[in-house]
Amino acid sequence: MISRKNWFVATLLFFTFSLKLAGQKLSINLNELLILVESHSKEIALEELKTKIAESEIKLAKSNQLPSIIVSASVDKASNMPVYDNGIFNKPSQHDVIHTLYNSGASFYLNIFDGFKTKNEIKLADILLETTVLNRQKLISAIKLKAVYFFIDLHLQKQWKATMMEDIQEKEHELSEIKNLYKAGTILESDVLRAGLELSKRKMTLKEIDNTIIVLQQQLNVLMGNDDTTIIDPEVSYEDNLLPPITLENSIHIALNENFDEKISDHHMEVSQKKLELSKGDYYPKIGLTASFQFANPQIFLYPYNASWYNLGLVGIKATYDISGIYHNKHKVEEAKIKLEESNLHHQFVSDEVRTKIYKAYYQYDEALDNEKILEQNEKYADENVRILKNAYFNQTALITDLLDANLLQIKARFELEQAKMNILKTYYSLQFETSTL
Repeated sequence: MISRKNWFVATLLFFTFSLKLAGQKLSINLNELLILVESHSKEIALEELKTKIAESEIKLAKSNQLPSIIVSASVDKASNMPVYDNGIFNKPSQHDVIHTLYNSGASFYLNIFDGFKTKNEIKLADILLETTVLNRQKLISAIKLKAVYFFIDLHLQKQWKATMMEDIQEKEHELSEIKNLYKAGTILESDVLRAGLELSKRKMTLKEIDNTIIVLQQQLNVLMGNDDTTIIDPEVSYEDNLLPPITLENSIHIALNENFDEKISDHHMEVSQKKLELSKGDYYPKIGLTASFQFANPQIFLYPYNASWYNLGLVGIKATYDISGIYHNKHKVEEAKIKLEESNLHHQFVSDEVRTKIYKAYYQYDEALDNEKILEQNEKYADENVRILKNAYFNQTALITDLLDANLLQIKARFELEQAKMNILKTYYSLQFETSTL
């Protein structure tokens, strides 16, 4: 069995190799697009670095459980020590001084109790890491949705270009026939001018479509890590519209359990709770195990002093209590309580927002499904209308304006139908984004 990771790497290598062979032209479907975007997006790479930073914060918090060990060493030179036995205005006597002093040692402190602050700091770092991971997942989902929109828009523009080019060829043929009728004296010159004007408008539209395609391709290439000028051929089959059935109730249920904003808001409540517990921790005493060792010369720890090397070890328990924390910490705790209340209220607000977004996304998807059926019928009407008016015009029973309007409606109906089909995909992926399943 090939592991998921190996399959992912193999897929990326295949796309890279295929892109080079194709001479900077890339044919790709939606699933392949999402794989490339996730692996090449610089925004996602930045979020991964934030995740590593959060992981380092956990290690730092856990390191506070380890003992503090300090070693030291010093060599000092002492000056003479005059003693003014008979007053400062008389000659002093010189006290015997050991002029060279050596000192080396080590100290040790192990925290036993600090009001649960270390424990809560580790839990806080864990929560912040989980929040960072959720933010990264949310960003991946948002970038995927943006890529899907670019991809579908590019497909629509290329379909629109193909439709427009086909229509231009047909209009050029019609213009030729209209000119023949004008030469035969059966129509006015205004009909020729009107037909020529409509043809020019379509050519201008074609230029706008080409520019839009270039811009959309560049945006997709940036997301996929390709060269800006790589030509993208989006493969969107109508099988993509065979999407699984979706209900509003199920979408809301999934969102309330999986939605990134919902989870992030829940983590913010946990962060506020931990910060409150950290603030309360300042009310407790701090207790620790201490130890020290000293190896020095001369011996001046106990009287009588002497110029000999000695070593001394001490072990004990140290307890400290900040009495001023009783009144200094009061306002910090009150502030932390207010922030906890704020985060709880914000969580309720986020839940409402999530449900609202699901309602909106679901009914947009439902509307897109209905629009496709209506626009399929509209296309049939537009095609039949053009056929009737074309025959009528060339049989001198209809005006040129009627024919041109019918042609315009036909093009519009074709594009709107294709747009409706792609809008089903857009709204489907938007609903997936809102439920955090994209």
